[in-house]
Amino acid sequence: MQWQQWSPDGEEIAFTYNAGDGQGTSIYLIRPDGSGLRKLASRAAEPVWSPDGSQIYFFSNLTGQVEIWRIRRDGSGLQQVSSLYPQVNVDHSLRISPDGAQLAFYGVGPEVAEYGTEIYVLNVDGSNLRSITLSRGQEEWLDW
Repeated sequence: MQWQQWSPDGEEIAFTYNAGDGQGTSIYLIRPDGSGLRKLASRAAEPVWSPDGSQIYFFSNLTGQVEIWRIRRDGSGLQQVSSLYPQVNVDHSLRISPDGAQLAFYGVGPEVAEYGTEIYVLNVDGSNLRSITLSRGQEEWLDW
């Protein structure tokens, strides 16, 4: 189990797990007492809850490239949010802003030769992608 995150209401924990089924990691939900385990999304990683707890955003390579997706807490409404490739290759650390309006992550864009991994921000509808860092070295521990 890795990359776990409590729901805003404290009722469930979303986490990434590789069940060894050949599909890579998937996102599961479980109650804090260990009951109610259920698979939410296959070929998915790094779940983050929307502030109201109704949706979970995550990385997935369902299209052959890693993009940002969202799904409702009940497992319905799977939707691709971003179309980043080939402009940006997603790396890690998906986060959502406290107001639920923006997503941030580490990625590698055309500046890779000079800068390496940078922090990117976009709106939760996938619009307005922008790099907010362009510095030599490696940024660490992205959070809002």
